[in-house]
Amino acid sequence: MCNNILQFGHVYAWGRENGVQVIGMRFCYKYRFFRICSLRGYNLFTYLFAKYGYKLKLIPKINFDEEAILNPSNMEVLHHSESVVLDGWSFRDYEAFLRKREEIKDLFSFKKAIVKKVEAALPALPTGTLRLGVHIRRADYINWQGGRYFFSDEDYISVIQSFISNIPAKHIQILLVTNDPSLNPAAYRKALGEEVYLMRGNPAEDLYTLSTSQYLIGPPSTFSLMAAFYNDAPLYWIFDKSKEVTVDDFRHFDYLFRHII
Repeated sequence: MCNNILQFGHVYAWGRENGVQVIGMRFCYKYRFFRICSLRGYNLFTYLFAKYGYKLKLIPKINFDEEAILNPSNMEVLHHSESVVLDGWSFRDYEAFLRKREEIKDLFSFKKAIVKKVEAALPALPTGTLRLGVHIRRADYINWQGGRYFFSDEDYISVIQSFISNIPAKHIQILLVTNDPSLNPAAYRKALGEEVYLMRGNPAEDLYTLSTSQYLIGPPSTFSLMAAFYNDAPLYWIFDKSKEVTVDDFRHFDYLFRHII
């Protein structure tokens, strides 16, 4: 989901600055959690029109599996076609993305039902308490990059403890978000204290939960990256589970989205 938001953001920003209307196909039928999904053209018909129009060779396609920019040949296709399918993950326009950041954020604001559900489940945040969002990625990460970023509960606890010991905050509330259905928060509470909450929701609810945090910790992932995108919360990606974590190790979205692994 977050890969799609991020990739769409690059293409959308380029389109806004070059007079080209861009529609994100995945938000026409699959990820229906955001304001963008209620806009004109965001429906199953649009998705099917694009998908089968390309298959029947009625609509041309530009592929971005390798190229990160629109070359002259691509531009020629755009200038002479009413509709074009853009495919692939490599297109980038970082500066346009940042210039259109607020527009993109508005497009991907969460639907009211999601906000209402999450806000009802969130623990109260007393004045002076810092909220730390922790993204625990399991499932697919056991194989991705050879399992390099598949961390144990003990690893996450150690990283959180290191952060807590190096930040001048007296009270820290920890929100755990995970795709591991068997994760037991008891070990975290035992090691870190009672202000630990395991939040269970669908992908959009978990994303909104993380976006309410002042600091974010997790393995390298576009999920935590997009959580940081909403309120520009400093994010720490865990590359070395044994490293001592300080505030200086956190980065903001405008840096990290240029350094996705």
